[in-house]
Amino acid sequence: MRTGFISTIIVVLCISNQVISAQKDSIEFPDLSENAHISLITGEPGDALYEKFGHSAIRVYDPVNGIDLAYNYGTFDFNAPGFYPKFLMGKLNYFLSVYDFKRMVYAYKYYNKSLYEQIINLNYEEKVAVYNFLNNNYLPENRYYLYEFFFDNCSSRIRDVFERILGPSLHFDEEHIKDHKTFRQLLDEFLIKAKWGDFGIDLIIGRPADVIASSREYMFLPYKLFDAFEYARIERDSIEVPLVLSTHVINQSIILPGSEGYGISPSLLFWTIFIIILLLSIFINNRKKIFKYIDSVLFIVIGFAGLLICFLWFATDHISTKDNLNLLWTFPVYLFLPYMILRNKKTTWMRFYFQFWMIFLILFLATWKILPQQLNTVNIPIILTLVVRFYYNSRKNKNNDVERRK
Repeated sequence: MRTGFISTIIVVLCISNQVISAQKDSIEFPDLSENAHISLITGEPGDALYEKFGHSAIRVYDPVNGIDLAYNYGTFDFNAPGFYPKFLMGKLNYFLSVYDFKRMVYAYKYYNKSLYEQIINLNYEEKVAVYNFLNNNYLPENRYYLYEFFFDNCSSRIRDVFERILGPSLHFDEEHIKDHKTFRQLLDEFLIKAKWGDFGIDLIIGRPADVIASSREYMFLPYKLFDAFEYARIERDSIEVPLVLSTHVINQSIILPGSEGYGISPSLLFWTIFIIILLLSIFINNRKKIFKYIDSVLFIVIGFAGLLICFLWFATDHISTKDNLNLLWTFPVYLFLPYMILRNKKTTWMRFYFQFWMIFLILFLATWKILPQQLNTVNIPIILTLVVRFYYNSRKNKNNDVERRK
């Protein structure tokens, strides 16, 4: 079994998740004593893409009865029948897992990541209610749910638990968020150093990610859930008191020299490719057969990207991958062009076809700032490369038309 804050974006980028050992279906849950406390646990984001957003869990600790359990809503069974099709189609069930909290602490120490605990200000009846709710949720018939990255995940589920138990006495302070952001902008906060991950995510998520998130929706991210709990209040005898009694650092990560890592950024790579292809196009001027293969590779790669976007938009249940305007420049019909190019199919309609896409992509870039979807600027050199090759292919087909008329 595997666990973590994960979604379709990670599957598409072929990223696996953290591994935890299998758990038993039946666990004995003793009653809580008055000394028990319940906490929100927040894990620091890591270096791998699947760790970039952190992780959340609920801890139930009772030293009197020997209880120290982590309740984790971010678990799925990697060996479940039809795992890959269900995951890609947005039909994979996640479930609540329960395990010894010491295992979680050990894992964060081993991977050198910080782990924070916020002890929740609950009376005894509320502690018992949360504990019983979690244990009832853990029953085989209740533990599974259909995961959705923005709206129903391992972090938002924890918010829902406390909202359900505490009801109207729980007040989340919306004023601490000064500048509301879109879902995409919230993700970008955690992807500053993950340029390739940011590029891939922006490529496959569509316009739903560009909606301004409410204060409540911010809590789909573990660190935003942490902040929301810090500012939240709970009503006690008509008086509002802090929801969090105290905050502790269970494990503090150590900054290691040279741990940032290096690598070429997608922006540098794609601008370099654009400049090389532009110079080759100008000076070789299509007299070399090499352009047949360059164009074929270019159109196949972009066409398959468009095919993937189409699949995630129309053939899956994922909300975040709908209405994706990246499809306008990654059109799957590009996949048919290599056949025409390699077979030397030089026709008038091919010339007009190349001209159409060249003009369309130029207009697309001209309206970049007013599009209803925030597109990654890394796409610009790729689109410009397409414009260059469409232009030179249209010229080549025009010259062939002239020669045929003679």
